[in-house]
Amino acid sequence: MVNKTESNVLVYIDDNGVCKIKLVGQIKYGSNAKGFGEFVNTKVVQRSVTDVIVDLRECDFIDSTNIGNLVKIAKIQQEKGAKLPTLVYAEDSKIASTISEVSIATLFDVCIDKEMGENSYENVGNAETTQAELAKIMYDNHKILSDLNSVNKEKFEMVMKYLGESVSVMERK
Repeated sequence: MVNKTESNVLVYIDDNGVCKIKLVGQIKYGSNAKGFGEFVNTKVVQRSVTDVIVDLRECDFIDSTNIGNLVKIAKIQQEKGAKLPTLVYAEDSKIASTISEVSIATLFDVCIDKEMGENSYENVGNAETTQAELAKIMYDNHKILSDLNSVNKEKFEMVMKYLGESVSVMERK
């Protein structure tokens, strides 16, 4: 059983190419973004991954940096010509309003409270991250969100400016 007071990014890929990702607790940039992003960039991109299901039913909070990881998953699946990834969450959850606020639901097949079954998940979310790595991850993932549409571009304009400046400063060090 997973401890919900901790934040966890749990992953499982079965023999049929179905990748299940379970987000538990509060998924934030400082503790989850690097490991989650590395998993997306190394495992989800593989041609053998034909379907991705993201279970958010035990997720209490997800920040915009990690929502960028979700969008990255959708874009990867689209580039592979695979089916839309599935988002599973509770209809009355805080996550539902977050998904709506950043306009990403159209990138996914949304299922409310779908049963996922039990698997032997691996925790990949908590990786050591330097300030420079974190600034770059945050910038890249917010860029993905910002580029989705004009509403997000406006919503994240100041964040992008600040993060861009932070990345520039870090790169000069």
